[in-house]
Amino acid sequence: LEGVRLDYDTADHITRLTLINSLDSINKDIAALQKKTDLKDHEKEDLEYDQKYRESLLIVIRYYSTPSEMVELKASS
Repeated sequence: LEGVRLDYDTADHITRLTLINSLDSINKDIAALQKKTDLKDHEKEDLEYDQKYRESLLIVIRYYSTPSEMVELKASS
């Protein structure tokens, strides 16, 4: 956006919250697939992809978080 200015801390905070929102969403998707007893092939692929995506999100969230924020994040998951 032209003309919009944010300091680095605010931009990092917005980024972190957006990533956490994505993590919450992917955790729900994973839980829903894990509850199913007989997954179709495409659902198995989705689950595998979602689990990899979750791990990637955690790596990036860790970059934007302090150690205590990561502990809080794991406690709330």
